[in-house]
Amino acid sequence: APSTGRAAEPAAEPIQAYVPIEEDPIIVKARAAAAEYAGSLPNFFCRQLTTRYDSERPKDGWQAHDTIAADLAYENGHENYTNIKVGSKTVKSMEEVGGNWSTGEFASMLDEVFDPDSATTFRKTGQDTINGRSATTFKFEISRERSGWRISDGGQLYYPAMRGTIWIDKETSRVLRLEKETRNMPLLFPLVKVEVAVDYDFVRLSTPQPFLLPITSEVLSCEQGSTHCVRNRIEFRNYRKFGAESGITFDEKQ
Repeated sequence: APSTGRAAEPAAEPIQAYVPIEEDPIIVKARAAAAEYAGSLPNFFCRQLTTRYDSERPKDGWQAHDTIAADLAYENGHENYTNIKVGSKTVKSMEEVGGNWSTGEFASMLDEVFDPDSATTFRKTGQDTINGRSATTFKFEISRERSGWRISDGGQLYYPAMRGTIWIDKETSRVLRLEKETRNMPLLFPLVKVEVAVDYDFVRLSTPQPFLLPITSEVLSCEQGSTHCVRNRIEFRNYRKFGAESGITFDEKQ
């Protein structure tokens, strides 16, 4: 099973009802922190490495299929990919990669969860330790009518209902991990389910203050009417600010 970086499963607490975003003080703080952060990200570079696996029986293990390497530039809120290679073969764009690939781990996923237009509902589920930091866990749900999660496969496009879990850092109110999965995919769509998990950590981009950026991401998708699934493991390496020479530095854990 993929490693999550978690120290333990969340402690069991009395199950609460789902509540709107404005009714839990921890969620209110996390939303404010996310909004402040979205406008403060500097332009930066990093290297994105994606290893693609597939399996006819995921419970029995996975077979590595290929690796996609790309230079990623995050500039004024947009991601651009250059120097893209599938194995040793150079391709011109991510669209030419073929198969399953993923983008958008930097801001859009968190933005949607906290966006008032998503009408996300939350339920506090417990406490956890992730990457050495204390966190509060919340389950969340977004309806299909409010979903901005764009899934395309086989020429078809769908915006599914979703549910997931977020880990909110007690010290900074920032999200340290996000998991989400599709719900009730239509029978005529090529995929029966898609799951995404992203782990974030504090990174210094040659700046005094660290920024919370994705370090690893996993995307699992399974075909409709089949046991075949595909898993992408994505690593983000060598973060550096535009014009900076130095590479990635992690903050010391508390």
